Amino acid sequence: MSAEDAEEREMEMQAIEAIYDQDARCDRAASVIEVHVPDRAHPRKVVLRAHLPCDYPSTAGPVLEFLSPHLDAAQREWCSSGASDLVVPGASCIYPVAEWLREQEHLWATDGAEPADGDPGGGKLSEEQEAELAAAVEKHCAFVDDVASTIITGEPFTERKSTFQAHVCPVKSAAEVDAFVEALFRNNKVRNATHNILAYRIWVDERQAWLQDCDDGVGPDDPGEDAAGGRLLHLMQVADVKDCAVVVTRWYGGVLLGPSRFALINNAARQLLEQTGYIVQKAGKAGRGK
Repeated sequence: MSAEDAEEREMEMQAIEAIYDQDARCDRAASVIEVHVPDRAHPRKVVLRAHLPCDYPSTAGPVLEFLSPHLDAAQREWCSSGASDLVVPGASCIYPVAEWLREQEHLWATDGAEPADGDPGGGKLSEEQEAELAAAVEKHCAFVDDVASTIITGEPFTERKSTFQAHVCPVKSAAEVDAFVEALFRNNKVRNATHNILAYRIWVDERQAWLQDCDDGVGPDDPGEDAAGGRLLHLMQVADVKDCAVVVTRWYGGVLLGPSRFALINNAARQLLEQTGYIVQKAGKAGRGK
């Protein structure tokens, strides 16, 4: 992710949180923004969920979902079509989409209310819709559980009161990277650490290209360990690590480590990558998928 995109996303998230307050949720770790329309307490609310790709907003638009047991497939498709007109590459668009959605009152109208001409009307909550929503939640949880079962966590070590611990996970898609982070953050100790530095590399056969990115700090309140993500990704590139994501967790102990902290972060990652076969010490090549 470019520095410009990171800055734009953070500014947009801060604006969404300021405008919608408790009716919004910004998950910086998962790159997801949610806005509850018309508000969180409304019994027929629609949740706008925006998944932000790594090159949003500079070149890519968000992946938008419109979630409500009261919306059928036609209504969700209508919402997607209407919102797509507001998505312009290079511009932040979550606020315009949320405000457009707030104007579509027929989507959460009470029974008997008339929908606007040409708009799909509100439907009653049906067992089928309820089951569909429950199935979607169950499917996502199962997906995260599957990814969680493949995570390997290294032994922590302490240097001048700071503790470091690496986590490695095999991944084949950006969705699996997100699930990896989500699974790690089920552990409050990891979630509340000072820093969680992420890097991943995935070989995409169809495009004959690498999908790779990094983050200096993926936690919701993580200020980031400046340039640590890039150094971690560089380690993976030099070692030709393939189809793998790494998170190094740091708990700050009150003593400044200076530049040596970068070596400690990379050493934690390297040791676990060697132990798991992603780096072969003698050959210096990736041990998985090559």
